[in-house]
Order: sequence, then C-alpha cells, then structure tokens
Amino acid sequence: MPNRIIKESICTSENINNLSTEAEILFYRLMVQCDDYGIFFAAAPIVKSKCFPWKTDKIKDKDIDIWLYELQEAKLIFLYEFDSKRYLKFVKWEKHQQKRANKSKYPTLDSVGAISILIDSNGNQLIANVPENRESRIENRESRQGIGDNIPCEEIKNQFNTICQSLSKVVSLSKSRKEKIKVRWNEWGSIEKAIEIFTAVKDTPFLCGNNERGWKCSFDWLIENDKNYIKVLEGVYKKHDNTIDW
Repeated sequence: MPNRIIKESICTSENINNLSTEAEILFYRLMVQCDDYGIFFAAAPIVKSKCFPWKTDKIKDKDIDIWLYELQEAKLIFLYEFDSKRYLKFVKWEKHQQKRANKSKYPTLDSVGAISILIDSNGNQLIANVPENRESRIENRESRQGIGDNIPCEEIKNQFNTICQSLSKVVSLSKSRKEKIKVRWNEWGSIEKAIEIFTAVKDTPFLCGNNERGWKCSFDWLIENDKNYIKVLEGVYKKHDNTIDW
C-alpha cells in the first residue's frame, strides 16, 4: 500500500468542508488506492470493495456513485472513460504527492479514445463516449445517401496541425479516425467550419492545458462525438473556473 502525504491545509479546505462525512472518508481512502499518478478505477463495485472491504454488505454501489459525484462537484477529482471502463484522477495530485513510477498503471485522459464524463447527484452518467452502434447507424445512412465520398480528411488534419500548434499533432489518419471525420463532416459541411472549431480551441486556454489537471484537447476528442466541438464553439470551456484547494 503506497504512502500518501496529507497536509495541514486539508483541515481548512473549503472544497473538503463542503463534502458529506461519507464523501470525505471516501476521499481519504481513495488516496491510498490510487497509483502514483492519482488514478484509480471509478466503477462503484471496485471502489467499494477496495475502499470499504468490511462494509460491502452495508454500502450500495449507488452510494459510491453519489459520493464520487460530491468529489467531482468539489473539483477534487475528475472522471473519464476508456475502453468502456470508468476511471478517476485526483486534481492537482502532482502538487501534493510524490511520483515514483515512470508511468501510470491505468489509461490516462490523454489516451486515444479516452473521454471526460460527468455523473449527476443521483450517480447517473451524463456525458460519455457516443455509442459505437450510433456512429455505425449514422455512417450507414451516409453511405446510402452518398455522403462520405471525397471527404477532405488530409486537409482537416493539416488545418488542425497548423492552427493548434500547442496540441499533439496528428501524424496519421487511421481507418477509425477517417470514419469519425466522415460523421463530423456531415455536420460541419465545410472546411471553414473545421477551421472555426480549431481556431476556437486555440483561443481557449483551458483546452490548451491551462487547467488544474494539465489536460489538453486532442484531435480525437474533437471528432469523437457531436457534443465536444459544439461546447467548444459555445464557449463552455472559456467559462471554466479552475480554482481548487485541498
């Protein structure tokens, strides 16, 4: 079991003070379950069995999800999904803890295909990967309509690399990426719209790494579904409050 550092300032943290007693207990127990990068599984059954091994018959999975919601709302953790599995990461972990391992034991938010998610006060997931079967239905419809032919995939890739120079460059276009670009192209309709989206990303500090977890937007994140790029255009991430203390 790893050793973790708990500072005296935790007693006066407003973020922690706003938690229920149960959520605060979960917060501390998660600290010793996370790897050296502050990452751990966020599936309720796993969290329950690891953090409360003597109370698995008294604590419900829904209780865990509700407490995770509290930690998320207090900006103490953020949640994401990779390969249909849910993970959590402590915010500002690196500021308070020491890294010994060279890399995380778990997929990170920067992993290709990882998607940020939220859960509501009832423990229900609100934002996640667009289901693959939905994408397939869209693409099948496009195929029947003749949509998807002559999609300027390379130009879209080049525009992203040119405009968003502070982000990871797109080196190649896999079959999966091309399929998702085709779906987005049916929504965007022009290279000008793609440029507008990429420019909005460039002009949003939060999406370029200026946030509490150092996360950066990626090309894959933009084309993953029909929600992410819309939120970029609507300026949702320009309103983000990055303050955090614990």
